[in-house]
Amino acid sequence: MRLHIISCLFSYASCRLRSRKCRLLFIIISSISWPLASWLLITLCLQEDYQLFHYPPNVNLYQIYEKEKSQINVNIPPLWKIIFPLSSNYTEYCLVRSHKCNNHKNSNRNSSSLLWSPCRTADIIFVIRSHIMNFDQRDAIRQTWGNRQCYENFGFFIRILFILGKQTSNNNNARKYLLKDSIQNQNLYFDHSSGSTLEKLHYEQLVHRDIIQFDFTDSNSNLVNKWIASIDFIVKYCSTNENSFTLLIDDDYFIHPINLLQLLKRITPTQYR
Repeated sequence: MRLHIISCLFSYASCRLRSRKCRLLFIIISSISWPLASWLLITLCLQEDYQLFHYPPNVNLYQIYEKEKSQINVNIPPLWKIIFPLSSNYTEYCLVRSHKCNNHKNSNRNSSSLLWSPCRTADIIFVIRSHIMNFDQRDAIRQTWGNRQCYENFGFFIRILFILGKQTSNNNNARKYLLKDSIQNQNLYFDHSSGSTLEKLHYEQLVHRDIIQFDFTDSNSNLVNKWIASIDFIVKYCSTNENSFTLLIDDDYFIHPINLLQLLKRITPTQYR
């Protein structure tokens, strides 16, 4: 009998305790849900009709460009100028040169040296952003995926342009290498372990003819200027055919020539335009 009474008391106490816990839980949930529901209701009431929204970039960019273009002061000097090549005939830097143009039968077709007369516009122009000190990277590109022969075997003609800035302090005396020397002898050798950076750069330019250097400092803060100046150079001086492509890339990238050409061949005229 006593055990039955104790059991009943224990059951009653447990029920009361559960009831209190349920009430406490209900109070906590209510205190959280009611403010949240009120905030949601107010937000929905203040919400604007989605049809009133307009996406700002959804405009006619061509009209905006033409309008801004008409307001440009043509007398303002450009933000950059080309340091070298010293020649003003920059158009030649966009052309593919080949030994077939002037019958240089003894020329090395695998060489990236462009000492021959221009034949045709390039199917692909590789605009490669490089640092003035990256001599090894540029040589590696010329000998691997930048080798013209890799593309000519598939009927494509390419042109490589390395885009550089300038050093903080340039040695102007080194320009004599560009002014007095003309690379006629392909067996010339230059020791990269000696000499100033500018001398090495000028020699590299004389041999390969694929460097465009602008007058802003070669630093991370001018990376965007490199791309803008590169595009400006291509637009001004490079005449392309109806199937030409221009690829902007850094000198620490590797390109698989066959995969790239297969990708370009799959592009339809509609996609190209």
